[in-house]
Amino acid sequence: MHEPQNSPQNSAEREIPSSGAPQPKPKKLWSSVLAFLNYLAEDVPDETRKDGASAEKPRKKKSAFNAFLDFLEKPVTEPSDPSAHGGLLKKTGNICWEIILHGTVVVFLFALAIFCTVKALDFVHERHVPLYPSDEVRQYLAAEHESLEAVADALPVGKDRGDNIPLDRFGETCAGIVRPVKIYSDEYGVYLMTSKSWYVGENGVFIARDKDRMPDDMSWGLIEGRIFAYAFFK
Repeated sequence: MHEPQNSPQNSAEREIPSSGAPQPKPKKLWSSVLAFLNYLAEDVPDETRKDGASAEKPRKKKSAFNAFLDFLEKPVTEPSDPSAHGGLLKKTGNICWEIILHGTVVVFLFALAIFCTVKALDFVHERHVPLYPSDEVRQYLAAEHESLEAVADALPVGKDRGDNIPLDRFGETCAGIVRPVKIYSDEYGVYLMTSKSWYVGENGVFIARDKDRMPDDMSWGLIEGRIFAYAFFK
């Protein structure tokens, strides 16, 4: 018996490959993703492409994609990173502000030093007491030195500077011209103190008992006879 000839329907069934069967949608989507990744991973364009221009497209796409990945992997400290430029500008601004602040402090301290120096000089000038009395006082002392020395010799020797002598002891004229604020005596002589302060010490007129014997802690200037201008710097 002859075998039955293949019908057209049977031939068609044999020609359909098994892979041609319909695929589920997730599997088809995954196949598309793998095909796209393989497309990007191609180093050499397919020889079946028609012209060189179309063959260069995959390579350009891959290069652009790789360049994008390299850009994302760059550290933020590189100059090409915009945030690096912003950090550099911020650091530079902080340095400038620090220089301005320090300069302002230096200028302020310099101005303060000048101000304090001027005030100190004014303070010294206002409280400075010249060693020698005024011309009027010196003329009076030179003219009346003998009578003043005689009064000083008659005064008892004081024990300390707390032993005050009446201000009119040398006469009203002396009190009006010399203007002592305190009179006292010790073994060296009689002191007609005209001013006293913590800064310039004690100033006035000194009548010595012996002009060759003077206190060690006194600056003095001879006016006439045994009368001196004195200053204690204690």
